[in-house]
Amino acid sequence: MTLLPVWDAWMMASRHRDRTIDAPHRPFVVDKSGNVASAVLRGGRVVGVWEIADSTLWFGALPGETLEPDELEAAAARLAGVDAIDSMRARDPIALDGGGQNAFHAPLTWGGRRPA
Repeated sequence: MTLLPVWDAWMMASRHRDRTIDAPHRPFVVDKSGNVASAVLRGGRVVGVWEIADSTLWFGALPGETLEPDELEAAAARLAGVDAIDSMRARDPIALDGGGQNAFHAPLTWGGRRPA
């Protein structure tokens, strides 16, 4: 399991991104301008999105995929030197194509959809 940050060079390098993102998942990962959200990869394929808000690592599985908190722990531990993470919580992702500018920065909490 790997957590790639927003605008990751590997994800941004290809216009079509078919090598990493299945077509039905694209609206949850890539916005209408081509910006890429922070992605969760398993076996080189995008299976979810993530973000950090208020010291919480939020993660969301893409349609048809599953993510368990324990499978993200090691990947999240690698972020400990960059961001303080006090907890991890799941949330369903929202398609980015209906979001405003910069929605890709917060694929789980943008548009007033702040954590409860």
